[in-house]
Amino acid sequence: MYINSLLLEREKLTMLQTDDTVKKAKEVIEDGGFLSLPVLEGDRFVGALPIYDIYKKLTDMDKDQKEEFLKNKIENYIQKDIPQIYASSFIEDAAELFGEKNIPFVPVINEEGRLYGIITQKAIFNGFSRLLGYKRGTRIVINVPEVKGQLSELTTAIRKSDSNIISLVVYDPDTPLNVKQVVIRVETDNIDGLKQRLLKRGFIIREIDK
Repeated sequence: MYINSLLLEREKLTMLQTDDTVKKAKEVIEDGGFLSLPVLEGDRFVGALPIYDIYKKLTDMDKDQKEEFLKNKIENYIQKDIPQIYASSFIEDAAELFGEKNIPFVPVINEEGRLYGIITQKAIFNGFSRLLGYKRGTRIVINVPEVKGQLSELTTAIRKSDSNIISLVVYDPDTPLNVKQVVIRVETDNIDGLKQRLLKRGFIIREIDK
């Protein structure tokens, strides 16, 4: 799945510019209830401004210092170490970045650095849920020997039971056994018939959840 299917488009975003004042940025973030906003220089993405960093600085200032600080441009307070990806990237690329980095979102840019939009963690979770067919059909977890042709045998058995595969994920458990776990969601009018067919073909069924 390409990330452009999960993209929160630029036109729908609230954004800041590098020459905005801290006061303006603080007001925009607070009014929208945001934790962080993307910052642009023209059309080019340069980083994000987390509201936490602003609050942290204000905490250590007296009244006069706060007034001067709020007049500053935000360009010196931007989080710039946010990795970026392209619209042609995959959902897995964005998910990996969230796992590796403490970032509020993943910006999606073109070759010139122009911001197309952003990917949020919520969008990633929803995307993977759709890929896995969450809440659709019947979920079956099957142990499949790591032998050539076994996955084909499995899908053939399901097809011959007049069942329809909604999604299929192969999981490699951390065990010394040469066994894969296959998580399948199927649409079927005869789950018992499907179960018996799989057992006769030698597959071990770990779970069935309707």
